[in-house]
Amino acid sequence: MTLAGNAAVHPAIGTWTQVGGSASFSDINDAQSTVTGLTLGDNFLVWTIDNGPCNITMDTVLVRVFDADLPDPNAGDDQELCTPASSANLSATAAIYPATGQWSVVSGSGTFTDATDPATEVTAIGPGVNEYAWTVDNGPCGTLVDQVLVTLFDGSISTANAGPDQEHCAPVTSTPMNATPVSAPATGEWTIESGAGTLSDPTVANATLSGLEPGETVLVWTLRNGPCGPAITDTVVVTIYDNTQADADAGPDQQFCEPGALDVDMFANAATHPAIGFWSIAGSGTVVDPSNPSTVVTGVDFGSTTLIWTIDNGVCGTTSDEMTVSVFDVNAALAAGGPDQAICQDTTYTTMAAVPATSTASGHWELIAGHGDIAQPGDADTEVSNLQPGTNIFSWVLDNGACGTSADTVLVTLRDCSILVVPDAFSPNGDGVNDTYVIQGLDYYPDNTFQVFNRWGSKVYERSPYRNTWDGTSEGSANMGTELPESTYYFILDPGNDLEVITGYIYLRR
Repeated sequence: MTLAGNAAVHPAIGTWTQVGGSASFSDINDAQSTVTGLTLGDNFLVWTIDNGPCNITMDTVLVRVFDADLPDPNAGDDQELCTPASSANLSATAAIYPATGQWSVVSGSGTFTDATDPATEVTAIGPGVNEYAWTVDNGPCGTLVDQVLVTLFDGSISTANAGPDQEHCAPVTSTPMNATPVSAPATGEWTIESGAGTLSDPTVANATLSGLEPGETVLVWTLRNGPCGPAITDTVVVTIYDNTQADADAGPDQQFCEPGALDVDMFANAATHPAIGFWSIAGSGTVVDPSNPSTVVTGVDFGSTTLIWTIDNGVCGTTSDEMTVSVFDVNAALAAGGPDQAICQDTTYTTMAAVPATSTASGHWELIAGHGDIAQPGDADTEVSNLQPGTNIFSWVLDNGACGTSADTVLVTLRDCSILVVPDAFSPNGDGVNDTYVIQGLDYYPDNTFQVFNRWGSKVYERSPYRNTWDGTSEGSANMGTELPESTYYFILDPGNDLEVITGYIYLRR
C-alpha cells in the first residue's frame, strides 16, 4: 500500500519507522512510500520530520490489516430448553482480531449479558423458537453471520389426548379426528397402528381419516416436547359397523329323548366384525364359549332351556333371537287313566283317577265319545260333569315330547240302577272272574233278602240283605262251609219295599 504522509521541506528530512507490527518501506524518506510486509492486525507506522534546530515532529498512522480468508463464524449448536428454564449459555466461535463479533436477536426474545462475548449468557428467553445471530465484522473484508436457534418447550405438558373413540354405522367412509392440538414448539403426529384409512395430514390434530371400511382402525397421536421428556402417546379407535349385518338367528329349536342331562351343539349365525355375538341362558346347562355361535352347551337337563343369541352391532343396533332345547325323560311312566267306572244315571258327575304325569311328561284328559265336561283337563283327578246315560269314553293322554305320546282310555258308564240284572250263572273257581254271584243294581235295595235252594229243595244259602258276596259255599246244616257241587240251583230274591219277588235258576259252574 502507499502511505500518505506530508512531505518534509528541505532542508528538513522525513523518515518512516515501524513501531508495532511489521513493515517494509520502499523509501523510508518518501512521505508517500510504498509499504509492504504488513502483518494481520494492527501495524503502527511513525512519520518523523527532523527540522534541524527548529524542531522534530512525529505522527503515527495505524494500518489495520484484516484477514480476507477469515473462516465463516459458527454461532454454536442449536439448543432446546424446557421450562421453567429461561436462560442458556451460547457457544459461538470467537472472532479473530481485528474482526469483532456481536450477538443480536433475529426473532423471538432474549437478553445478552455481553453481546460481544461469543460465550455470553442469554436470559429472558421466550417460549417457542428464538433465533440469535453471531455477526463477525471483518472490516473491509466484509461481514460474516451465523445463526443459532434456542427453542424453549413448555414443561407443563404431561399428556397427549387423541380424542374420544368413534363409532359409526356404514356406509360412513371418512371422519375428522379430534386430538387436542399442541402449541409450538411441541409437535403432534398421527400414525395408523392397524386397520384401514388414510390421513389428510398426519401433523394436524383434526386431520380427516378417509378410506374407512367396516372394522376397527387404531390410531396413535404422538406428542413430542423436546427435552421435556420422552414422546407422549394416546390411542383412539375408530370403529365402523357393517349395516348389512344380518339380525341374530339362534338356530332351530331342539328336542331330545334321553335318560338324563346331555351336551347340545348350537347353530346360530355369525357376527361380522366389529359386531360381536354372545349367548345367554335361562335354564340348565353351561355355555362353553359364549362368543361362539356354534358353541357346545353342556349339562342340559330335563325340561326346557332357553338360549338367547345376541348380536351387538354397535351404533347399527342390537338384535336377539331365542331357541329352546327341550330334553324329555325316556324313562317317564306311560299313561294310566285309572279304572273304568260304572255309576247310576241319577249321578251325572264323577272324579277321574289317572296316575299323574311324571318327570318331563304332561297329561291332559280328552273326551273321545259320549258326553262330559272336563273341569280341569290337566288334572289327573279332575271332576267330570254333565255325564249322559250310556258309555262315555275319556282318554288320559301323556305328551312326552320327543319321547312320544301315550294314552289310556277310561269308560264311565251311566246306567239305570233301578233295574236289577240277575245273572243265571257264575263260576266260583278262583280265576278272578265271576267268582261271586253279583246282582247288578242290588245296592239300591238295601232291604233285600236272597235265598238259594238245591234241587232237593234244601236251603244252601241265605242273606238279608245280600251284598253280592256268595262264592258258592254251602251254608246248609248238613254240609256247612263246603263248596257246592256244579249244578243248577233255585233262588228267591225279595227286593223288599213291597216289590215283586224274583225267582229263577242259577247254574253254578266249577
